[in-house]
Amino acid sequence: MPTVLITGGHGGIGLGCSKYLASTYRANLVLAGRSLERVRPVADELSAAHDVNVSVLELDTSSMASVRSAATRCRAMLADGEIESLDAIVCNAGVRLNGPVSYNADGYESTFCHELFRSFPVGGATAGLCRRARPSRVHGQRHA
Repeated sequence: MPTVLITGGHGGIGLGCSKYLASTYRANLVLAGRSLERVRPVADELSAAHDVNVSVLELDTSSMASVRSAATRCRAMLADGEIESLDAIVCNAGVRLNGPVSYNADGYESTFCHELFRSFPVGGATAGLCRRARPSRVHGQRHA
């Protein structure tokens, strides 16, 4: 079965994508998000409902350090056999647009980082991990 990494795959549009991939394609999933406490229950639910493997990955797309750490962890998941392959990446993570303006540790406005700026580093940091034996995909979507 293919394995798909989805940023923000535990809520909103990303959760819809996760459910669709698990139910329709029987895809194993790696759900990446800021709060593992919020991601784990969704991973467990998807795994039980669709009989697929669902791993979790801590990733804050507003932090370059977190993006690098997640890519390193993803490499380890492949090396350790926690995930068999990485066949596609869906860069879906988004943010809520209400509330005060905030800035990340790198000095950038948070919404800018999530919506326009981080899909490229996430895809770039993990795209080399995608299976080379058959076509793989990196897909970014922007939503507000």
